Amino acid sequence: MLWFYCLHYNRLHRKQHHKPRDQNHYPELLFCICHQPADFSEVQAEDRRICQEVHSIPNLAPIQVVIVPIYKGNSELDKISNTAEKIKETLTKKGISVKYDNRDTQKPGWKFAEYELKGVPVRIAIGPRDIANGTVEIARRDSLTKEVIKQENIDEHIADLLVDIQTSIFNRARSFRDKNTCKVDTYKDFKRILKEKGGFLLAHWDGTSETEQKISKETKATIRCIPLDGKKEKGKCIYTGKPSNQRVVFAKAY
Repeated sequence: MLWFYCLHYNRLHRKQHHKPRDQNHYPELLFCICHQPADFSEVQAEDRRICQEVHSIPNLAPIQVVIVPIYKGNSELDKISNTAEKIKETLTKKGISVKYDNRDTQKPGWKFAEYELKGVPVRIAIGPRDIANGTVEIARRDSLTKEVIKQENIDEHIADLLVDIQTSIFNRARSFRDKNTCKVDTYKDFKRILKEKGGFLLAHWDGTSETEQKISKETKATIRCIPLDGKKEKGKCIYTGKPSNQRVVFAKAY
């Protein structure tokens, strides 16, 4: 089953510590594996470790690559800008969305933190030494790793990198979903697991809204989705005991 949803992330809980001066609205795209747009379930919880595992998805990110110059004085900036604009043009022709941030109101470190917060998948840093050596520094948002590469064929490198990031995030999220999904066959186990562990619960349901409403009233859990590619299996509704042909996904809304 491939359950998949993207959520708009409200940054209010972070803005006291990270508040860009320009206040440009740039929603961070968080995602976990699920079937359709829905609320964040309790499986995400208030766990910063989990939050650090969710990033902008390259295929959906408004800005896929940001280029940040590192310089002292206008003479260095002019040389770096010349290279940066060429790289931006090359990547844009490849269909990659790029921003060159040459603002002189913020230091490079501030910009690094800003774009990490916004979730831009790839950051390119260019300094005087890179100009002399024909290199750039590449940083990945998903793994926070860095590498120095030659400027030649940078468009191919970045394109492959974005695909790798997309795959890596997807696989990590799917693994997280699988670890936090369990099957339940009785209402007693349903309530116990929901209270002790939470997460996604695969359970049989008789198909009536009345039963879902009763379960929701008693446990606060609702049906998050009916998997389109879910396995067909005969069973009994965990609440009423009536026949059921497929399990559905229950979870508490976050």
